[in-house]
Amino acid sequence: MNRIGTVRPFAAVPKGRALELLPRSRRARRHRRIYQFKPCGECRTLRPTMGIDIYAVWKGQTEAEKTAQYGCAFSSVGGHTGYLREAYHGVPYATKFLCREAFESATCRAPISAEVLHARLPETLRLAEERERQVYEETDEHEIELVRQSFRDFVALCEAKEQETGEPVAIVASY
Repeated sequence: MNRIGTVRPFAAVPKGRALELLPRSRRARRHRRIYQFKPCGECRTLRPTMGIDIYAVWKGQTEAEKTAQYGCAFSSVGGHTGYLREAYHGVPYATKFLCREAFESATCRAPISAEVLHARLPETLRLAEERERQVYEETDEHEIELVRQSFRDFVALCEAKEQETGEPVAIVASY
């Protein structure tokens, strides 16, 4: 683990110690789903599963705010920082519904108004829950609610930043 408590991607890990690097919180199961362990000679290399990363970018965004987003890398519960994540484990993808303009853009970047994000939120929450239940066979309501709350937090942050700056946030889709 690095200083801020996140797992370093692509770190060389001695055999038998890979799981020790994962977070010890309730969200640890989610991280175990995301990381795969592949052989690399005498050690194992920690490699993240490919997926969709969504970043909210706004006028006046500080380095600390950007660092907070990067600190949530590969986590499905980073919405409060302006970061969303879905691994390529299967459909449906709530991020593709919520941020469709970014996926349709040639640059993978599009301003999306808070009004549009807020209007799409109910269906996005339904898709996120469906994904947790179908793809990950999650039955723990608390775990499902963590993912749903991340989407709510993301939209709330985008609304706050739009109100603060007077401009819609730019949504960047990396996939």
